[in-house]
Amino acid sequence: MTRNEYIKTFRITRVTVYFIVVCWGMFFLYFKPFKYLCDYQSYSCQLCGMRAALKDIIHLDFVSAYNNNRGIIAVVIIAIIILVDSIYIIKKLNNES
Repeated sequence: MTRNEYIKTFRITRVTVYFIVVCWGMFFLYFKPFKYLCDYQSYSCQLCGMRAALKDIIHLDFVSAYNNNRGIIAVVIIAIIILVDSIYIIKKLNNES
Protein backbone atom coordinates (compact mmCIF):
# COMPACT_ATOMS: atom_id res chain seq x y z
CA MET A 1 0.00 0.00 0.00
CA THR A 2 1.21 3.45 -0.80
CA ARG A 3 1.17 6.38 1.59
CA ASN A 4 -1.80 7.95 -0.22
CA GLU A 5 -3.81 4.75 0.14
CA TYR A 6 -3.10 4.69 3.89
CA ILE A 7 -4.21 8.31 4.21
CA LYS A 8 -7.39 7.67 2.24
CA THR A 9 -8.18 4.59 4.35
CA PHE A 10 -7.57 6.55 7.55
CA ARG A 11 -9.92 9.31 6.39
CA ILE A 12 -12.68 6.86 5.53
CA THR A 13 -12.22 5.15 8.89
CA ARG A 14 -12.54 8.47 10.73
CA VAL A 15 -15.79 9.34 8.96
CA THR A 16 -17.12 5.85 9.71
CA VAL A 17 -16.25 6.19 13.41
CA TYR A 18 -17.88 9.63 13.53
CA PHE A 19 -21.04 8.21 11.97
CA ILE A 20 -21.15 5.34 14.48
CA VAL A 21 -20.64 7.72 17.43
CA VAL A 22 -23.47 9.98 16.26
CA CYS A 23 -25.83 7.04 15.68
CA TRP A 24 -24.96 5.52 19.05
CA GLY A 25 -25.57 8.87 20.76
CA MET A 26 -28.93 9.33 19.07
CA PHE A 27 -29.90 5.81 20.10
CA PHE A 28 -29.18 6.55 23.76
CA LEU A 29 -30.80 9.97 23.53
CA TYR A 30 -34.13 8.81 22.14
CA PHE A 31 -34.55 5.15 23.07
CA LYS A 32 -33.03 5.09 26.58
CA PRO A 33 -32.18 1.36 26.54
CA PHE A 34 -31.56 0.98 30.28
CA LYS A 35 -32.53 2.61 33.56
CA TYR A 36 -30.37 5.43 34.90
CA LEU A 37 -29.90 5.80 38.65
CA CYS A 38 -30.66 9.51 38.57
CA ASP A 39 -34.05 8.87 36.94
CA TYR A 40 -35.34 6.87 39.90
CA GLN A 41 -33.35 8.07 42.91
CA SER A 42 -31.96 11.31 44.27
CA TYR A 43 -28.54 10.23 43.01
CA SER A 44 -26.75 12.74 40.79
CA CYS A 45 -23.72 12.24 38.58
CA GLN A 46 -21.61 14.33 36.21
CA LEU A 47 -23.92 13.57 33.30
CA CYS A 48 -27.23 14.30 35.03
CA GLY A 49 -29.25 16.51 32.73
CA MET A 50 -27.15 15.72 29.66
CA ARG A 51 -30.02 14.05 27.78
CA ALA A 52 -32.21 17.09 28.40
CA ALA A 53 -29.33 19.37 27.41
CA LEU A 54 -28.82 17.49 24.13
CA LYS A 55 -32.51 17.72 23.34
CA ASP A 56 -32.37 21.46 24.06
CA ILE A 57 -29.36 21.84 21.74
CA ILE A 58 -31.27 20.06 18.98
CA HIS A 59 -34.08 22.60 19.49
CA LEU A 60 -31.48 25.43 19.54
CA ASP A 61 -32.30 26.41 23.14
CA PHE A 62 -28.73 27.03 24.29
CA VAL A 63 -29.52 28.71 27.62
CA SER A 64 -31.74 25.86 28.76
CA ALA A 65 -29.14 23.33 27.62
CA TYR A 66 -26.46 25.08 29.67
CA ASN A 67 -28.78 25.20 32.69
CA ASN A 68 -29.45 21.45 32.42
CA ASN A 69 -25.76 20.52 32.30
CA ARG A 70 -22.73 22.76 31.90
CA GLY A 71 -20.84 19.88 30.29
CA ILE A 72 -22.81 20.56 27.12
CA ILE A 73 -20.11 23.08 26.20
CA ALA A 74 -17.59 20.24 25.76
CA VAL A 75 -20.11 18.22 23.75
CA VAL A 76 -20.79 21.16 21.42
CA ILE A 77 -17.06 21.79 20.90
CA ILE A 78 -16.46 18.11 20.09
CA ALA A 79 -19.46 18.10 17.73
CA ILE A 80 -18.10 21.15 15.89
CA ILE A 81 -14.67 19.50 15.56
CA ILE A 82 -16.27 16.32 14.19
CA LEU A 83 -18.39 18.33 11.73
CA VAL A 84 -15.45 20.39 10.45
CA ASP A 85 -13.23 17.31 10.14
CA SER A 86 -15.96 15.39 8.30
CA ILE A 87 -16.46 18.23 5.82
CA TYR A 88 -12.69 18.42 5.26
CA ILE A 89 -12.48 14.65 4.68
CA ILE A 90 -15.42 14.62 2.26
CA LYS A 91 -13.91 17.49 0.26
CA LYS A 92 -10.53 15.73 0.12
CA LEU A 93 -12.11 12.45 -0.99
CA ASN A 94 -14.11 14.24 -3.70
CA ASN A 95 -10.98 16.01 -4.97
CA GLU A 96 -9.06 12.74 -5.18
CA SER A 97 -11.76 11.07 -7.28
